[in-house]
Amino acid sequence: MNLLRSILPGLLLLSSNILLSAQKAPGRNQSVRALNSITTYLNQAFYINVSAYTDIRFFSSSYVHNLERPGTFSWQIYDNKNSRVRYDFGVDFKDYPEVKPDAEGFLTSWENDWLKMLKTRRQMEAQLAPLRLPADGELMWQLNLFSQNLDSMLQRHDRIVQYVYRREFEQDAPQYEKAYRLIMELQACFPAYRNTLRALYRAMESLYNEKWAPLRTQPVIQEAEKEIRKSAELAQAWEEDLYNGINTGNASYDAELRRLNAEGLARDSALFARTYGYDSPSNGAMPHTRYVMFFKMMHSSLYHYAGGRTYYESYMENAPQDYNRFTFGYNSLMEYYNRFADCADGRLLSADMDYSMPMAARLGVDTAQNPLLHRPKTGMLFIFKGKQREVPPPPDTLTVPIPQDSVPPSHETMIQNAVPHHLIYLVDVSSSMRANGQLDSMKAAISYLVRLQRPQDRISLLTFSSEARRFLSFIPCDNKTHILSVIRDLNSGGGTEAGKGVAAAYALADSCLAYEGRTRILLATDGVFHLDKKSEKRITQYALKGVRLSILLSGHRHEKSTLGYYEKLSTGSGGLFYRVGAAGLKDVLVKEATE
Repeated sequence: MNLLRSILPGLLLLSSNILLSAQKAPGRNQSVRALNSITTYLNQAFYINVSAYTDIRFFSSSYVHNLERPGTFSWQIYDNKNSRVRYDFGVDFKDYPEVKPDAEGFLTSWENDWLKMLKTRRQMEAQLAPLRLPADGELMWQLNLFSQNLDSMLQRHDRIVQYVYRREFEQDAPQYEKAYRLIMELQACFPAYRNTLRALYRAMESLYNEKWAPLRTQPVIQEAEKEIRKSAELAQAWEEDLYNGINTGNASYDAELRRLNAEGLARDSALFARTYGYDSPSNGAMPHTRYVMFFKMMHSSLYHYAGGRTYYESYMENAPQDYNRFTFGYNSLMEYYNRFADCADGRLLSADMDYSMPMAARLGVDTAQNPLLHRPKTGMLFIFKGKQREVPPPPDTLTVPIPQDSVPPSHETMIQNAVPHHLIYLVDVSSSMRANGQLDSMKAAISYLVRLQRPQDRISLLTFSSEARRFLSFIPCDNKTHILSVIRDLNSGGGTEAGKGVAAAYALADSCLAYEGRTRILLATDGVFHLDKKSEKRITQYALKGVRLSILLSGHRHEKSTLGYYEKLSTGSGGLFYRVGAAGLKDVLVKEATE
């Protein structure tokens, strides 16, 4: 399978020449349709998410089976390389170098989903370009983070597929250490997918309400959408609880949704009795019909959840299986929400009815074009069950383990007694960090702490020089081999553009706010920078949400004004400012993780 050849350079970073194209500023309708193209992209990405989820389930089951029955070599994934699709509908594969058809022009079913997602991404880029959204603005940052995680999921999914197709398990037996690493790496992508998606939608919603809120037309549709939105938002709150492993509110959520359902249906005649199509309940293109269908779909999509049972797979934690069972109904409900929202766009409604706009107007259909914001589907969740293993690195990985006696007993005790924590490292990798081994010292200190941390602790790693880059996103600290290899490979070069790094770190922190532990951003630098007012305000705002920023400054030649500025930034967020050398870094990181 010739996939993912250019996946890293192909991350969604809209080029400046597209963003700055001198097009006429789009109107309100075109702008909202552009936002909705993001939702279309997210909903196409959902099929990638489900494919990866299905395969990791089969793969994990096979892993457990083969550990218990050595030598059987019974490895399965759902993706079938013999299930081929001929995709010859005018696609020029030169435009999609990530996907390569075989000699006969066929793709596997998975490659076909991958191609559809890429096409949707390209279409979204084209629709967003006229908006000229700033690349460092909240929406584009969140969109980039989501796309990076999606591409990472594809890459890691492909490794699992190839492990089976190439029969790598034969060399991996009997402990199947590589298989375990692959499970842990792909597993980390699922919460990141869901959290970056939620953060992206919040950014979309904020921009929509600020700049492109609905016009004062189509009052019936807008009033009906408010009724539908009550149920959609309550379902989202239920989804949030289940994602966090809380299922004690199932009965109350179910009862409240049923109440809203009854109220919504009771308002049908009051809202729609005088609208076109009310006397034709089977006409699926009518606002009345779509309104009623949204509420009726709750009977099959959500109402069964509270009273039903989940069949639990033994190799997977129970809480995500509860969440996944709910997710299918939730996503179906969001689909029907979007179908009703389309009624506010006369152009789309006319197309659904196969009428021209003038013909629709003559029939009495409201053809005003006043698009509403769509809602995306959420992703699946997977957490492998069983004792977490520390597997040795691959043969080509050079790591130097810390001798046991080099870990002070106090450090180990502090970590074991600490509240679960998510440390977001934002590391300066500019050229000056090479001096006196500053970057090497930071890498060694981070690696030291990783070896002490527990499965419930999380790590994210971003760097900044001339640009910001993300290497790890909300990874459980039991996945030590992968984390340490990423840290080991960090290199320096370029300038010091801290502002981009700070924006990326807070965007990532925002996507992980549901984490029950403490979240800390640790900015390590030897340079001088000043943030704009927007970034400084963001630091203060997120301090109220429990996200603390600490700054670790190395080097010796710094003005008092620089020291004062860094201290003001960090202490203003509830964090601390450190002037550090190699000798004190380990103590500082342990302190940040435990206090």
